Amino acid sequence: MLFRLVLIQLLGLFAARGANLVLPPSPTSEERDFGASLTAALSSGNVAQLAALHYCEADEPWAVEWYFERLVRKPCTEIRLERVDPAKAAAYQEIEKESRPSLPMRWVVLLIQPPLLYEATDTVTNRVSAGWWNGRIVMTRRMAVFTPFQKQLVLAASIACGLGALWYLLSFFRARRRSQEVLRYAPLGLSLLLTLTALEMAAVLLALPMLIRHPLWLPMPVLAGVLACLALSRYDENRKAGPIPAKPGPLTGLRSAWRLHTGPFARPESRAAILLLALCAFGFLAHNLWRGLTISLNPQHVQGVVTSVTHRGSIHYSYVVAEHEYSSSGRGDSDRYYPVGSPIDVKYAASHPAYSTIDGDPFIFLEQLACAGAFVGGIFWLRRIGRPKQAAQADSGIPGTAQASRTPKRKDEFW
Repeated sequence: MLFRLVLIQLLGLFAARGANLVLPPSPTSEERDFGASLTAALSSGNVAQLAALHYCEADEPWAVEWYFERLVRKPCTEIRLERVDPAKAAAYQEIEKESRPSLPMRWVVLLIQPPLLYEATDTVTNRVSAGWWNGRIVMTRRMAVFTPFQKQLVLAASIACGLGALWYLLSFFRARRRSQEVLRYAPLGLSLLLTLTALEMAAVLLALPMLIRHPLWLPMPVLAGVLACLALSRYDENRKAGPIPAKPGPLTGLRSAWRLHTGPFARPESRAAILLLALCAFGFLAHNLWRGLTISLNPQHVQGVVTSVTHRGSIHYSYVVAEHEYSSSGRGDSDRYYPVGSPIDVKYAASHPAYSTIDGDPFIFLEQLACAGAFVGGIFWLRRIGRPKQAAQADSGIPGTAQASRTPKRKDEFW
């Protein structure tokens, strides 16, 4: 294990100085130019220069930039350009599936990168096809996330969810007109779930560049629809047993103790400590929100340098803006290895250069807190509204209600 760590450190230091370029035997001038341009772009992390070495065709520009942004997050130790022998074309079938049919594959670009700390392999090799176009060598790898057929499948699923949502919505309004039946809200919840699912599928097709950079946004609509559907279903189940006196919960008792200055809040020192903690938490969240808004409204990029990496994965870096040096820290990307002294892309606020991030999304911490809060709050909410009828009636002290009566369900009854 110690030898592996030393090897990773040596590979990282070598990658920070520059990648080794290996050309085919007797290379042509075009191969030398392509290799030199590719090496310079990868060493400096220039995504625009890498995109210029790629033949886009029908690919969206954001997909090309997103692929190269993920590629430059990890340094390359070796760049190898190999010619494709037509007699050995069967060995490149997997790469040919990702290349352009309009441009025959004539080269294969091998980008060898050092492993992460706990990767099982010794090196990571990315194989990219290359061809001849407009008098120069270009990479021809497909960058589209979905093929046209896959887009049609997603669109068909979105339409099916929309039709299902309309069907359950009409069922809810049809049952509402029938005064002799008990109105159930579960179909309305299922209609909302299907509507949000259809909108999310449509957003995947229309707003994928935004969602792919904010992956935490993707499960939010479906999660909200599932919570609403379960809440309405539990509400229908509770209505069958009739009104149940609500038992005071722990939060209600804490609010009463705080208002009456009793229990753990009887002493003024404890109340002052809690208020101080709440003020510190509010200031911390407000500072993170203001920092993220400042970076998002006035974003600028500069090349920084990794100064140190802690054993917990925190990356400390420094950068210079207008002859002033600033330093900060971040988590970075888990798919990249950060050797000390290597260059790193830093996004900072033009109006306040001290605010910076290397995580791409300046709101990543607040998004994680919001997801955790929504998840925990949803669990407590469902636990409150979905309280078992027998336990609630027994706690309320209503005589003769220890056993809930079970009514037979009709065939047309939903859920």
